[in-house]
Amino acid sequence: MKKDYPSKEEALKIWLEGMNYRRSQNATEVLDQYHENMYIFHTKTVARMAEKIAAKTVSLNPEKAYVCGLLHDYGRKLDEKILNAFHGLVGYHELNKLGYPEVAKICLTHSFPVKDFNQKIMTYPEDWVRQIRAELIKFNYDDYDKLIQLCDKMATGYAMVSIEHRVESIYKRYNLTQEQFEAQLNEGLELKAHFDKLCGEDVYKVIGLIEDKEIPTLKEAEKIWQEGIDYRRKNPVERPLSFYIEEEYIYHTKSIAEAAKKLAEKTLYLNPERAYIFGLLHDYGKKIDEKISKTFHGRVGYDELMERGYSHVAQICLTHTFPNKNFRSEDYKYSDEMILWIRSKLSEIEYSDYDMLIQLCDKFFEGLTMISIEKRMKHIQERYGLNDEAYHNLVSEGLVLKKFFDEACGEDVYKILGIEK
Repeated sequence: MKKDYPSKEEALKIWLEGMNYRRSQNATEVLDQYHENMYIFHTKTVARMAEKIAAKTVSLNPEKAYVCGLLHDYGRKLDEKILNAFHGLVGYHELNKLGYPEVAKICLTHSFPVKDFNQKIMTYPEDWVRQIRAELIKFNYDDYDKLIQLCDKMATGYAMVSIEHRVESIYKRYNLTQEQFEAQLNEGLELKAHFDKLCGEDVYKVIGLIEDKEIPTLKEAEKIWQEGIDYRRKNPVERPLSFYIEEEYIYHTKSIAEAAKKLAEKTLYLNPERAYIFGLLHDYGKKIDEKISKTFHGRVGYDELMERGYSHVAQICLTHTFPNKNFRSEDYKYSDEMILWIRSKLSEIEYSDYDMLIQLCDKFFEGLTMISIEKRMKHIQERYGLNDEAYHNLVSEGLVLKKFFDEACGEDVYKILGIEK
């Protein structure tokens, strides 16, 4: 029996068909939000957010949520101004023709959290409004409709943003009245409260929302990185492992930054510059020698960058070492007190795709070379005297991450980065 929504693979083909049609028609829509790169980012980001939120609930299917998010703006394959037709109605009719009524419905409902909306707070022409009302009256909204309504309000430009931020940008772009602004804001916050309850935690935490203030600019990040290098030079690192000499530290951090940036570009929904910054600073705590300080480098980086106000970069300093939050303490050579601190902090963190990206990229670099996960973990086993079980655990963690990003990038990560298997 055919499902009322396509599989992820089928949805991606439909999405790509829409993209190719847009290109062939040279759509002239002037809103920067929807020029090609931003359209790609917007739809893929809404899809990924919906998938993550759905996975936290007991009632929603993550694959269906992803598909609905990916195709919610399918009607933008046609230019609204040229066609003089609302993109939601275009997508609704097109996807119904393809036999996917549930996703077709999302194309229309995602723009209207309140079905019996007040026309005064809308910016659409009256003939569009009549057509929209005639279709909306047929539907009973379910949590998939509400989920995409919510996620659509949290994706703008090249970033995931808070409801407040998103509505503020709409307010300025379309010159909304105060009444329109307050109506959109209240709609968004009501949706968020609904899914906070379904998820059992704050949706912003679930999706890994990162505000600009949590991350330094690229220029600031490079300055912080250089400060770490300068500190190492003034306080020579005495560990004998060649990995920790200056040249290799520089290679390691810069190479991970470049690899993360390259993979982020391939995902079409992660911000490449943010990925680079996270990669560059993930080992900032190695400005201090672990053996001398008796402190885990992740904690050093976490504490220092939290103090600077860069909370998400601080988080990366900690999470990049632990793909599995429930790690086996015997696999790590840290004190019981440090293990307790690490577990406590990790329990408070919802891993974002950036955490996972740096965890993956960190597994590719050894000395001045880029190698496969299996080879890198073998070197770590030998360096730290780990047993075979610990080695296989590390490899398994790495391959799970690789599989995730193979799918997110649409091709083998090793091929993208030029790594020999």
